[in-house]
Amino acid sequence: MARNDGDKLIVMTSPPSLKQWMFSLTAISAIFAAGYGLGRNTPNLAADAAPAACPSTAQAGTMYSNPWSGGLPDPVASAPAPVASPPVPAAAADPLAALIALPADTDASERERLLSRLGSAMASDAGLRRRAVAAYLKGVAGPAAEMLEMALSAAGTPELEKELVDSTRANHPVPERLASLRLLGAVGLKSQEDRSMLLESLRNGSASEPQLVAATLSALSPHGPISTSEQATVTATLSTYLQSPDAIVRQQAIDAYVAWAPREAGTVQLLKNAALDPDPEVRSAAVSAMAVAAGNSADVQPVLMARMLDEREAIAVRKAAASTLGTFPMDSAAMSAYAAFSAAHMREP
Repeated sequence: MARNDGDKLIVMTSPPSLKQWMFSLTAISAIFAAGYGLGRNTPNLAADAAPAACPSTAQAGTMYSNPWSGGLPDPVASAPAPVASPPVPAAAADPLAALIALPADTDASERERLLSRLGSAMASDAGLRRRAVAAYLKGVAGPAAEMLEMALSAAGTPELEKELVDSTRANHPVPERLASLRLLGAVGLKSQEDRSMLLESLRNGSASEPQLVAATLSALSPHGPISTSEQATVTATLSTYLQSPDAIVRQQAIDAYVAWAPREAGTVQLLKNAALDPDPEVRSAAVSAMAVAAGNSADVQPVLMARMLDEREAIAVRKAAASTLGTFPMDSAAMSAYAAFSAAHMREP
């Protein structure tokens, strides 16, 4: 406010209000703290709201241009940026990753859908197939293991067979070799060259551990046309394992031998001898194999009847003998014995 006092112009000012004093004090404090790095141990909205770099005096003054803001940043300028939509999980885009991450309680329809999706993708993507093989050989857990085996078995190709056979070599870890042999058994060895390689691993001792021998015998199944010379070579090798000290090896040797020479001379006698093996699992395998190996049921019926009626025999062996016996024609005496045993034991849970 101004008044005219003669020749002098006197400017009169009203005293500042309390709010203006507080605002000025706060602004000065902010500028001082920003410039000298002080005041960080006491709560100070102005200093806390300042950028990481030391602001200029003009910048600090701009922050306090609104006395009603209390020194807080502009709410519009400080609003958080919009949150982007979360990316699609990798498992949803990758059928292999989705299968490996599959929860144990996934329902059957979802498993079938995922299995079909993975199979279709592997049919046209060799890289995915190689990743699937690598995952299987490393040992996946839960329901993924069986599903992955099913998918790879259905997608069996010569390239897959080669990869698996290479993984059975002695320079690979035993768990990986076992997984390769298990999958080869499911896929089926269709190449004579690959079968010869497995056979050589038995002959040269590179598959010396009983579990590797048993897995190799299980995988060594005939597929496609088999030459007489190959059959003779394989059965000669397999016959040596029928005398193995390991019962699991003997059992697998029986199954493999019958697969290669079901009706060859000597096969029935071989099974008759195996039906007297000290191990019940081997005896059970022998009497079960007689269903496909016997060209004439009269050759094996007495053995089967003896195993079925022997009360000292393991019940699993007796049941296996009865099941095989039931596939053959029987005379009235044999039929009566078979019916009595079936009524007493075959309907048990």
